Amino acid sequence: MVTQRNMVTDHVGGVPKLNMVTDHVIRKLTAQQQRIVAACDVPRSVPELMESAGVKHRTHFRRTHLLPLVRAGIVTMTNPEKPRAVNQRYILTDAGVALRATRISKKKEDERGGAG
Repeated sequence: MVTQRNMVTDHVGGVPKLNMVTDHVIRKLTAQQQRIVAACDVPRSVPELMESAGVKHRTHFRRTHLLPLVRAGIVTMTNPEKPRAVNQRYILTDAGVALRATRISKKKEDERGGAG
């Protein structure tokens, strides 16, 4: 759990509340980052995330796609004390879960709006 307050959510009563910054983050995610967010519903390793994002170069993947999500508080390491641990996995934070839920609901709204 992220203990410091970050730019992605405001915590009100222990429940993350989406704000304008989060809306901005939603629109600014790359296609690869969107795939990472979708894949991190369970803990995943870097190779698993690279495969789901369709990226082959590990260094580029980490710098360009994964670490910005970690810094934004959307994804977190399962073993933050040892970032280079062989068993390191990445999973969504509470803010990431809220972001993913928002993306899913917006997609459903768009599908309903386009069908009617």
